Amino acid sequence: YNNWTLDTLTFSNIPYYAYGTIQTTAPASKLTYTSTSNNTKITFDNSVAQSSWVGQKIYLDKGGALEIYKYTSGTVVWARWKVEPPDSDAVPAYEWELDTGYEKGFGPDRGYPATGCFGKSRLYMAGIRDFPQCILGSNIDDYFNFDTGTGEDDEGIMYVLDTFSPIKSLKFNQTLLAFASDNEFFLNYSVSGAITPESFNMSLASKHGSSCDPIDLDGVTVFCEKSGHILRSFVYDDNQRNYNAENVSVLAPHLIKGVIDMATRQSYDKNPNNLAYILNKDGTITLFNLLREQNLRAFSRCETQGKYIDLCGVGDNVYCLCDRKIGNETKRFIERFDTDYQLDCATQLTSPTKKTDWSGLNNYSGPMDVIGDDVFYSGKYFVESGEITGVTGLEGIQQDVLGDGDGFNKIEVGFGFVPKITTVGLEYQSGEGMSFGKIKRLAYFNAKVIETLGISIEFNGQKYRINYLEFGDFIIDKNN
Repeated sequence: YNNWTLDTLTFSNIPYYAYGTIQTTAPASKLTYTSTSNNTKITFDNSVAQSSWVGQKIYLDKGGALEIYKYTSGTVVWARWKVEPPDSDAVPAYEWELDTGYEKGFGPDRGYPATGCFGKSRLYMAGIRDFPQCILGSNIDDYFNFDTGTGEDDEGIMYVLDTFSPIKSLKFNQTLLAFASDNEFFLNYSVSGAITPESFNMSLASKHGSSCDPIDLDGVTVFCEKSGHILRSFVYDDNQRNYNAENVSVLAPHLIKGVIDMATRQSYDKNPNNLAYILNKDGTITLFNLLREQNLRAFSRCETQGKYIDLCGVGDNVYCLCDRKIGNETKRFIERFDTDYQLDCATQLTSPTKKTDWSGLNNYSGPMDVIGDDVFYSGKYFVESGEITGVTGLEGIQQDVLGDGDGFNKIEVGFGFVPKITTVGLEYQSGEGMSFGKIKRLAYFNAKVIETLGISIEFNGQKYRINYLEFGDFIIDKNN
């Protein structure tokens, strides 16, 4: 798409918090209320009320506390009881006081939540710039309403973690999990399993911290600790009644290299397992396959020509931002991992007839790898002004074994993966002892491939194109 439209989220009844100094005054007016519970109309006999009183609190000397939620006029406001009064009698002047200095919990002045999740019919948010330890929970089935009301079971929640560390991530996996920069918390359920303002209580589980947002993988919450070099699974232990943070990357520390982001690709028909994509600081990706029932933990490295910058998972698709050197400039691409493609940053073109010249490659310039008709690696071709020419099956040496004559009905253009075979060095261990100063030459290799008819070998300054039906003896080991 060329144009994107972002709609503004509108939150209602954002709770107030005492960010700074609270000032206490005693307005010269009698106060009368119409109800002793829930919401009530407050009437003053003098015009003392101001619109700035919304969100502020009134305390009665005889007992009772109110939070103002609506201003009508200088003599009328609406408030909800936080502490109910002992009676319904009017309150004389100077027997009640007004506390001011409360501000909205988040907004343009104090910052907005940086993380959130859904769970048990509520939207939870945290990571507010000026209130980093606070968790907000919406009203039940009213996701953008954060009215804390009088603390009824279906009303909003405002909770402050017992930590100095700012909250970086929230996840809901069986219960609410909060990941701060230095520790991890979980929500203790009540006996009934309901989450209410009264029963809401977060418990400290571990003290590892996290480097990025955790992910859900095969029913487990996985996070990378704040060092960026250890991957942990966060699983509840019924015996200890706490969450354990087990090190799951203990056998692959070389592949966890300063993790800055993670994403999950959900299982689907072609790949019936969940897979984690772990973005490292050096621009590589580590793949993590977790199958708890089979006790399988498998890691593998995923590199590309260029650097991975960011990634995200959407259902069974994973998207990434990549910086790549195209010709003489660096370009940034939005790409999607797709098993129907064999090259990175690739484009597929088709033609009803075989041809050797192609256009429609405006995103590329310079040498690019080309695969023809899905299985044939044709080599590198120079892209100029969005076009390539002379794309042939065997570089014009003989007819294409995939059809009559050179050329293809379909090509894929992108960055290929070139495996390298390293020869033995100057010093090696032989059967008779240590040998020195003798260079070993590559004389033979065995390649096991799937769905390919093209292998190209470059060795000792020479290029060898393999016959697609058989491979002759001692071809690389010849002296000429």
